[in-house]
Amino acid sequence: MTIPIEDDYFHPKIYCNLQDYYLNISQHYYIYYNKENMDEQLIQKALQQYKTNLLKYKETYARRRLDENFMEANRERARNYYLNNPHKKKEYYETNKEKTKCKSMYNYYKKMDKVDVFKSKYPERYILLFGSLE
Repeated sequence: MTIPIEDDYFHPKIYCNLQDYYLNISQHYYIYYNKENMDEQLIQKALQQYKTNLLKYKETYARRRLDENFMEANRERARNYYLNNPHKKKEYYETNKEKTKCKSMYNYYKKMDKVDVFKSKYPERYILLFGSLE
């Protein structure tokens, strides 16, 4: 039985058998490999293909991003997403409110060149940002 893997805008569709496996290279890129053919050369080839495709995509985007039609379509897509998902921005703000406040306060003390004062006054906030007081 073969199943189609959903493609995104720069990767072709990949079909494979259910007994095959996928090598997850990044968030959007999967290479399938067969159990019997699992070796170091295949993995290196997959990584090289990924790097090549990524460079091609970056070059294509660098050319297209200055195109007026592309910019307008991209803005329209972003506008529609923002209008259709207002709750996501609010959720993100609510979950990261404390960390955002800590970053803002840290940047203030950093700008004044008094990071050591920030460490001594607010050690719990410094730990939240950096994990330890070192």
